[in-house]
Amino acid sequence: MSEITNEIKKRRTFAIISHPDAGKTTLTEKFLLYGGVINQAGSVKGKATSKHAVSDWMEIEKERGISVTSSVLQFNYDGYCINILDTPGHQDFSEDTYRTLMAADSAVMVIDASKGVEAQTRKLFKVCAMRHIPIFTFINKMDRDAKDTFDLLDDIEKELGIPTCPVNWPIGSGKAFKGVYDRQKKEVELFSDTRKGTATGEVKVVAMNNPEIDWLIGDEAKTTLMEEIELLDGASAEFDRELVDKGELSPVFFGSALTNFGVETFLRHFLSMTTSPLPRMSDHGAIDPMKEKEFSAFVFKIQANMNKAHRDRIAFMRICSGEFDAGMNVYHVQGKKDVRLSQPQQMIASERKIIDKAYGGDIIGVFDPGIFSIGDTLTTSKEKFAYEGIPTFAPEHFARVRQVDTMKRKQFVKGINQIAQEGAIQIFQEYNTGMEEIIVGVVGVLQFDVLKYRLKNEYNVEILLENLPYEYIRWIESADTDLDRISGTSDMKKIKDLKDRPLLLFIHEWSIRMTLERNDGLVLEDLKNRIQIQSSLGGELFLCKRMEICYNKKRDDTKREVLNMAKDERNAYTIQNDASLGEVKIADEVVAIIAALAATEVDGVASMAGNITNEVIGKLGIKNLSKGVKVDVLEGVVTVSLALNLKYDYSIMEVTKKVQEKVKNAVENMTGLEVADVNIKVAGVEMEKQN
Repeated sequence: MSEITNEIKKRRTFAIISHPDAGKTTLTEKFLLYGGVINQAGSVKGKATSKHAVSDWMEIEKERGISVTSSVLQFNYDGYCINILDTPGHQDFSEDTYRTLMAADSAVMVIDASKGVEAQTRKLFKVCAMRHIPIFTFINKMDRDAKDTFDLLDDIEKELGIPTCPVNWPIGSGKAFKGVYDRQKKEVELFSDTRKGTATGEVKVVAMNNPEIDWLIGDEAKTTLMEEIELLDGASAEFDRELVDKGELSPVFFGSALTNFGVETFLRHFLSMTTSPLPRMSDHGAIDPMKEKEFSAFVFKIQANMNKAHRDRIAFMRICSGEFDAGMNVYHVQGKKDVRLSQPQQMIASERKIIDKAYGGDIIGVFDPGIFSIGDTLTTSKEKFAYEGIPTFAPEHFARVRQVDTMKRKQFVKGINQIAQEGAIQIFQEYNTGMEEIIVGVVGVLQFDVLKYRLKNEYNVEILLENLPYEYIRWIESADTDLDRISGTSDMKKIKDLKDRPLLLFIHEWSIRMTLERNDGLVLEDLKNRIQIQSSLGGELFLCKRMEICYNKKRDDTKREVLNMAKDERNAYTIQNDASLGEVKIADEVVAIIAALAATEVDGVASMAGNITNEVIGKLGIKNLSKGVKVDVLEGVVTVSLALNLKYDYSIMEVTKKVQEKVKNAVENMTGLEVADVNIKVAGVEMEKQN
């Protein structure tokens, strides 16, 4: 085994996800504490120690006590080289979290013991599950009054749909929290004072059969523990390494990140259970770091002005294979030229350390002169393959941005563009105007505050934000559509992105229907709940369904029929790949049509939402049948969502169950794809028409 392979085997790269305020950043701090990177741990709130978390490096993060951007941290522990990706917990910055998850091999899910599974946890878990990466659960804040432990496990299994396997078990909660019980070793781990979690403390390990345990935890706590363990042994799932690796079983640990209870125990078990860097998908198939000798990496994050002393732009990349040498020349696939990777650095948040070498699994930052974009691939391989694309959310909130001082236009344009290139905002121009006045789109409203703060503090530019009432954004399918000729409603606004592609903003949903009626042949693409994917083959951004990996191909505007739709590479998925016979792909719209046809055949279903029936299809065309269906396809697994009108006097539960079964069987039998979920929204109930 080569030295490079040995180094790669030591790497563990994982992301930490949670709902806001579950203790994710605090847990990250404690990992650094045990790894010897810092001598004293801080906290997000910074009250007990007056020390802020290392991973929260932006001034606005320190001021508000929240994480607003992902940070990259690396340390060594027990022979492993660990790369931690700390993600923002707040939902307004979830797109940064999604991108970061693309660079991780596994995920640590932090859950507040007093609250259980929360909304953002559910959302982020789904992304991890779709990628089939191992998910480890740390139930935090056991030093506070917590929900019943069995209820917490039941909550995870019901809400997230994943079996759990507790590796250890808490002894009490709140003031009665004594420590944790190791189920495998049958030992109790008790913890000494850690100066409010700022120091590592010492772990006292006592065997369960040791008489000393009676007075250490108390008779009542011991009795309760014995009863719970007996019940747990009979009811919980057994640890299965294969299921964990597939993301189908989550090992669960208990503790308190704030006081260090259970943190090191979790770290040790986690490192022994996780795998070395995993293969990554590319347009040439999976690239296995254990087999691919050449260097390859992809950019998943760009950050400007991390350090006031540097004022530069850093491109963060995940090394997927091979060995990195400082100053090496690599091929930039999207730029189609060789580039030299200068100033290679590893990070402890904003603190930098110049490095000479790095290996597959590592996260490094390199100086970006403005040539890199999120999703770019770099490699020394002769095959010049490109890794799968990185998701960017469609904006949901809009504001008009104006400069206070027009003399600082240069700084304003530079700042707004750099922040947009980081993926934090999206920029639009009003039709027939310049950059003096622009519209900014964001996923969460808190991003507006961050934009205003960063422009002032990093670029010395003050701005005025005027919130706009628009809630609906639509992409005009044909890029050569003449915006001047589009006749819309009074609440419609014509805009263009920075690549001069036309879009429309609306306040009311009925305005969209009105605009379509007034403009014959106009085709609008729904951006709501969609993601823009940067093609891993370079070129334009285009729209596709959530978390699907698409490749940029030339579009043929003459495609009208279903068979031709299947040829549209933007939303096509491989269902067969035979080396001797060739490849078979299917468009997501075809999957939607199959699902809709199956649903409308069920007795009790009146029509798809929008009153589209089988009889109407003959007049409107089969393509219209798919409008009431949303299809998500990732790695051969399908999620179908349908909006239906049901007939009066039919059991809703019985009809919807039949629809779910019918749709699942139809899609699986016809396409060979696996259907994970069939979600149904009952949009209305229709009465029989009287003659």
